[in-house]
Amino acid sequence: MRKRIEEHYRKNYKKLVGVVMKRVEKKHFLAEEAVQETYYRALRYSHCFNEDKSTLDTWLSTILNNCVRSIMAEERGRGLSIDAVINIEDPKLDLELAYHKLRIKRRIERYKEGVHKDILHLYFNMDLKYKDIGLITSASSQDMTRQTIHRFKKAVVNET
Repeated sequence: MRKRIEEHYRKNYKKLVGVVMKRVEKKHFLAEEAVQETYYRALRYSHCFNEDKSTLDTWLSTILNNCVRSIMAEERGRGLSIDAVINIEDPKLDLELAYHKLRIKRRIERYKEGVHKDILHLYFNMDLKYKDIGLITSASSQDMTRQTIHRFKKAVVNET
């Protein structure tokens, strides 16, 4: 099975990136991420593939659709990291942006040492994605990461 997936990857990678780019707002890096994640998952879960239920193309297409949905949801949720939380109309307002970044940094510093502080640091300062944060921290799930970030954003917006 592994060889079939690898062969499919070699034959279809560029074509799939082109197709996915249309779905991810023409962002090449997101299209590549979705396609790479698709093949990673396919290799990781190849034991789940059942030829009696579907073809390899159908199975990979389902995985790809799920990856694209996840990536787009994460992108919409993440926005532009710190900049998106503040919702500044004009990105040229460097001083105001610096002020808001400092406020966020200070608010994170008020957290006790622990997983929530780590999540916020990795998200806002290191610009990592939810799934990567979950792998690095002892967060029990991506939901915990999302909830922590959502509550923090809400608190920052209510503070203004």
